[in-house]
Amino acid sequence: TEKSRKATPFTKSMVLILAVFAGYSVFQGTLLNNLSFLLEEEGVGSVSLAGSAAMLYSGGGVVAGLVAERIEKILKKSIFGVVCLINLAGMLLPLLSLSSFSIVTASVLCGFGCALFTVICLAYVPELVRYNELAIAPGTTAVLIIFNLATFVSAAIGNNLSVLVLADNAIARLVIS
Repeated sequence: TEKSRKATPFTKSMVLILAVFAGYSVFQGTLLNNLSFLLEEEGVGSVSLAGSAAMLYSGGGVVAGLVAERIEKILKKSIFGVVCLINLAGMLLPLLSLSSFSIVTASVLCGFGCALFTVICLAYVPELVRYNELAIAPGTTAVLIIFNLATFVSAAIGNNLSVLVLADNAIARLVIS
């Protein structure tokens, strides 16, 4: 190891991507955090549908992990925008047509988009820390910590924003996301 090189992963680019990723993670967590409430409030499905949707969210993430490298090669730097559009489609679908099909499709899209966003953020860590070998592991850890913390607080943030701006119901929280 070179003692003269700093081992900090917190370059300006890394801090920026962590901030963007935190915001993204907060708002993507709203679908799963409020899915059972949405189904109950709107009378669309049961708890089993919410459980199936959560399972399909994870399945979308598995698929994203398997194809992430190929997608990244095709889309290059525009991948972040495409991923945001995938999640936007997933979030808008239940708002446009609330049904069992839209919930299942939204779960797959959001799971795919979230996992792809996470994988791409992790893949860019070496570049963001300027290929400093001492900062890659802490940078990767920082991405995962931010994701988990933001997902953890997403319910509180989504709920509070929806109450302040719209109403205290699952549809309002989905609109906020």
